[in-house]
Amino acid sequence: MAEKRGEEPQFPPNADVGYRANNALTGQNDPIIVPKDATELLQYEGELVVVFGKKCKNVSESEALDYVFGYTIGNDVSERLGSGAIERFGEQRILILSSLWGLGL
Repeated sequence: MAEKRGEEPQFPPNADVGYRANNALTGQNDPIIVPKDATELLQYEGELVVVFGKKCKNVSESEALDYVFGYTIGNDVSERLGSGAIERFGEQRILILSSLWGLGL
């Protein structure tokens, strides 16, 4: 997108890891239910999703992939708000948690 705007792409020094609660996940072809009080700031974007196959904590980098079951794609639907949001690249974000994260292909 940056290149289409004539800008140099910017990449974070580390991966942007996000957690999604179970109630935020929807299955393939399931509807994403937008809350009635959602604002016009509701946006969506595609994400690469890593699926862990077993519990892990404090795993070394060399062993990390031993815990990955597989990969899928996700449709991350979130509301861009200022209050209480996480600052990232000058953009503020807050996640809406109920049924707004479609998974699978």
